[in-house]
Amino acid sequence: MSYRPLSLSGDAGKGFLSEQNHKFSESWSFLPIVSTEFLRALPWFVFGFREKEGRLELGIVSGLRSGENLYFNSKTDQFEAPYVPAIIRQYPFKALRKENQWFLTVHTLESGFSELSDKPVIDVGGLTPYGRKVFQFTQMFQTQYEQDQRALAEISEADLLMPFSSLLSYWPESIRENIGLERIYTLNPKKYKTLSGPTLAQLQETNALPIIEAQRLSLGNLSILKSVFEKRKLEVQSSNNQGVERKNQLDLEAFFDASTDTLKF
Repeated sequence: MSYRPLSLSGDAGKGFLSEQNHKFSESWSFLPIVSTEFLRALPWFVFGFREKEGRLELGIVSGLRSGENLYFNSKTDQFEAPYVPAIIRQYPFKALRKENQWFLTVHTLESGFSELSDKPVIDVGGLTPYGRKVFQFTQMFQTQYEQDQRALAEISEADLLMPFSSLLSYWPESIRENIGLERIYTLNPKKYKTLSGPTLAQLQETNALPIIEAQRLSLGNLSILKSVFEKRKLEVQSSNNQGVERKNQLDLEAFFDASTDTLKF
């Protein structure tokens, strides 16, 4: 994604039209998260590692192939889960730092960033009160993302990962034939168990162990991911049958506690 800094001359009065609409995420099959999100995200999702632009990211495996987000509900245009990851809630904005100075930026191709929004983030005087909240939120996310990078670099250096798809070998062929995960990885338990003392100490020093343990614990949610995939597939099949009453609609309440707070970072 390409981002540009906000400017008083070109962006005064603009905000995001679709802040409650998550349609932009319908093709996001991997959602980067930061370690401060673990407590809220861990009960519901499967975490994986992704190689991107020479660095390792930790995130939610939200699709089994490129271009799909199984948690996106096309009928409501919402990300359908008790916890909405910060990467979705901050869109189309992002905080970027250059020479120790932070800038609030916006996705260059987002047409929903417009003067028609009732929540402008910037006006002729600078960031609006709402804009300052957005800026603070995006700074928090980006700061933690950068801090996590040291730990993720150590995980990558320790050569502890294996293809994520290896976890799904016991799933039915009807599901496995739809899997197309590229550069998505999971922890290799055999390598982890045989770590040398110095390597383990280095992982501990860089706070990599909590990330490793969070990813390991999240694998207990593989059954949820499988069920979400199966129900989405049935939903699509049903929608393609004209005049047939839709059955087996996706109801994430079967998996999720509806009382969970989904708004706070």
